[in-house]
Amino acid sequence: MRYQTIKANNRISNATSFGRHLYRFLRKPEQKALLPEGSGWRGQAAWILADALAHWSGNRLKIASLRADDGNVEHVVASEPARRLFVDADGVAGQMDLMTKMAVVMRTPKVTVADFAADDAHRAGIAYDENIAIELAIRLLHRFGPYRPDLLSPPVPKAREIEADHRLIADICSRIGIGRVPCPGGVAIA
Repeated sequence: MRYQTIKANNRISNATSFGRHLYRFLRKPEQKALLPEGSGWRGQAAWILADALAHWSGNRLKIASLRADDGNVEHVVASEPARRLFVDADGVAGQMDLMTKMAVVMRTPKVTVADFAADDAHRAGIAYDENIAIELAIRLLHRFGPYRPDLLSPPVPKAREIEADHRLIADICSRIGIGRVPCPGGVAIA
């Protein structure tokens, strides 16, 4: 299931409603005014955003770092480890979406999700200001209400995506010698 896709000019498109709304919310002038000078939510202020999301969620979202092969912190995100979902300035992402974005958009291939360590983030030049994080968490609460895990729920696939998945399943089944396969909704794939 894809939560994000990369469009022309490296623009991220979110498949979840919350992801789209968060993306727009963070780009409004009043949220941009919170940023430390010369930073952006996707870059140096990613830690502030991840901490704000963690506060807003009552710490149901955890702060995680994305590390390069050399161990350097390249990005900071909020994560829901049980579902392997991540939230940053581009919205909600699955692990594959996040790794793709890191390689294509942020030009940092081969990163891994790791536990967050404040000292490592400081060394990488990622900004942090607790007052800004708390103010942003309050703004998230006012805009989105209390955090609910269903905000990060997978997008509902479009009919053409379901049909493509069914064709793929049918092709795989025919290659391995399985006949008709029942699908959700009671329709059999031949």
